[in-house]
Amino acid sequence: MQTEIAFISSGLSTIVSTILATYLIQKWYHQKARLPFDLPLMFGVVFVASALSQFFKSATLIGFVPDTLEMFRLRTFIIAWVYIPWSLVLMRLLWPSGKRWHLRLWGVLTAVSVGVSLFAPTQAIMQTYHTIWILIIIIGVIVTFSVTWKTGRLKEVRSELVVLASILAVISQVGQIVWAAAGLTWIGDMFTVFSVTLYTIALINPWHKKEIASSSPEPVHVTG
Repeated sequence: MQTEIAFISSGLSTIVSTILATYLIQKWYHQKARLPFDLPLMFGVVFVASALSQFFKSATLIGFVPDTLEMFRLRTFIIAWVYIPWSLVLMRLLWPSGKRWHLRLWGVLTAVSVGVSLFAPTQAIMQTYHTIWILIIIIGVIVTFSVTWKTGRLKEVRSELVVLASILAVISQVGQIVWAAAGLTWIGDMFTVFSVTLYTIALINPWHKKEIASSSPEPVHVTG
């Protein structure tokens, strides 16, 4: 029964992440000015990686994918792309003066992360390495968007929702080990669904669009 529940919750998380990733990437693609590090695209890539990771997790649960070290390597390689895009975004936001170093440091992180997934001898090493980086990046997101929330520097994004979504993501990551031991992995999946949904709402930010519309001057009609 627990396996079935875990499979359903993991599948739901996969579907939600895929739908929202598709929506955000399309939103980025239809922008008039598309930049390679825009938030909708970065979140879209992260959600795609999250969806693929959840897919392999659920496929392993039902025996469709073998639970081998090689398949675990593939899954951790995918998991790396949950935090690799965000590392570059955070460098650009927190260290704008070091622009010439951003791609170099990002390249080093990418190479090391891929190397750990391909060559680390045990699952424990791979899982520990990637989990630590995910937590570091999520905490960086919380700090960054807490600042933009208080200062109002990024009005087009609902920063407080990003902070809340990131806290849920931390709970999901930290609790995975405890919940897995208790056979309650579906709890982490639900936190992931809520987190991904809140991130998307924060990026769409319909409140900002309403504020822009309400602040626009009404047209003046001249009658003769």
